[in-house]
Parts: sequence; C-alpha cells; structure tokens
Amino acid sequence: MFSSTYFKKKSKNRPEAITYPVDWPRPVKPGHSFPRKLNDSVFELYSPEGGQKLDILFFHGLQIGSSRNAYLETWQSGSVCWPQNLLPMDFPRARILSISYDSSARRSKVDGRVNLSQLGEVLLQDVVVSAAVGENCPVILVGHSLGGIVIKQLCLEAEKHLRAHLIHRNKYVKKFMKNIKGIFYFSVPHGGSQLANLAKNYIPSPGPMLDYLTVLSTHTEETNEDFVKLRSSYKWRAMAVSESLITRIGPFRAVVVTQESASRDVDAFVLVEEDHISICKPKSPEDASYVYFKNFVIEVT
Repeated sequence: MFSSTYFKKKSKNRPEAITYPVDWPRPVKPGHSFPRKLNDSVFELYSPEGGQKLDILFFHGLQIGSSRNAYLETWQSGSVCWPQNLLPMDFPRARILSISYDSSARRSKVDGRVNLSQLGEVLLQDVVVSAAVGENCPVILVGHSLGGIVIKQLCLEAEKHLRAHLIHRNKYVKKFMKNIKGIFYFSVPHGGSQLANLAKNYIPSPGPMLDYLTVLSTHTEETNEDFVKLRSSYKWRAMAVSESLITRIGPFRAVVVTQESASRDVDAFVLVEEDHISICKPKSPEDASYVYFKNFVIEVT
C-alpha cells in the first residue's frame, strides 16, 4: 500500500526518503560502457553484474525535432543523467533501460512518420521479446509526457497478442505483463494538453504523435478507457508527479499539463515546483521528483 505521504497536492519541501532494502549489495557506479544499444529501440543505461533483480524502463516524450537522442537527453540535466548516474546508487541490482522511438512532432522524410499503433507493435518486439524485459524479475515503467501514453499502448498491444494466442511470443509477453509492478508518470497529459492543440497550428507538417496529446483526442480516450480496465485486472500500481510552474517553449508560456489531466487513473498524485521540462530532470537524490520515484519503486517491489 502507499503511505499517506504520497497524497499531497503540492511539495514545497523535500519529501522524506524511504531507505532501500538493506540486503542489497553496495552499489557500483556505471562504467564507461554505458549507454549500450541492445536493439533499435532499447538502450541499456546500467546493468548489474550477475544479473538483475529489477527492470526499470524509461519512455521519453514528444520532441519538436528529431527524437534520436531523446532517450538520454530527456532525463539529463547538465552532466547528470539520473537514471544512469543516480538510480544505480539506490538500486544496484536493477537493469535500467531507456526506450528510443520516433516521437517527432514534425513530419519529414525520416521523422514523425509512425503512429501509436505501429509503435506499439515495434516496441512489443524490441522491448518484450528482444530485450526480454521482465522475463525473470519485476518491472517498473516510467513515462514523461507522451511517454506515458506510449506505455499504455505497449501494454495494450501485449494484451492483444495474448488474447490472439500468438504462441511464438506468448512466453515473453506473459512474463512481462505478470511482472509489471508499477507505472510512474512524469507530467503525462492523460486528458490531453491545450498546448498540443495550439501547436498543431504553429508546427509545419505536424506528425501523428502530436494528435495523441490534444484535448479530446478520440484515440487517446479509447486508449485510456482500455488501459483503466487492463491496469485493474493486473492490479498494477500507478503514481504521477506533475508540474506546477509555467513552461517556456518558443512563443508559448503555460502550464503544459494541468492537474486534472495529469491525475487521471492513478493511485497517488503529487504536484511539485517544476515545469514540464525540469519535472523529469532531478539533479540530485534530494530533489523531490527523485525521492518520490525512489519511494514508489521501493513500495511496489
């Protein structure tokens, strides 16, 4: 169960951190071999020697231009990429993966070409089958903005394959779905964002991914409804932290994701004093976003 400290509307001070399990070995800092590309979609940011006891996956959000380096830059502040530099210190037996995919808001010859359904199929193969996520350990899924919608699509695609009895994948998919323990959202617009609606009028040749972030997106609403049922059936836990500060993106000045949109279908919700970009870039283990995430992982695993 979640402790009562999670159910706060706004955090002005650093929340109290839970200590990670005392029987885990002393952490080792990631070496120079990371990040390591496992396939076209999956990058390994850290992997413990002797095998992992936990898989933590990070899904980046929408990108104005190319999304080629978003798997790393989304979570990076200066020289600190917290999934790579901070998390192994608290979870030394976790394999930490970052997922790369076409999330460009602009359509060009090479970017902004993939829709959400197509992406779900690709990620099912690359994440679940090829990278064998969750094959022998619990799984935590982490999404920033559009990344949270992508997580839902991946899980729904996995369930669809199970129901279709696609035997060649079922052994991987069953373990993946069974071993998901929690989903952590960083400012995910489950109900859409007005900024996405405005951006469609400013961005030349908008790609399909932008549509999934608009308010009243039919596809996203259907995805949300299906995922509510799926999460309930598997009893996955979900928590969201979201922004309370105005974000400056080009000519736009706004709170990108409202509290109402970010707090849908979660077990716990917290507003923190960050904007839409900094919300997923904690610089130290004492930052509120990091502490809430760390506590969540400990509680659900």
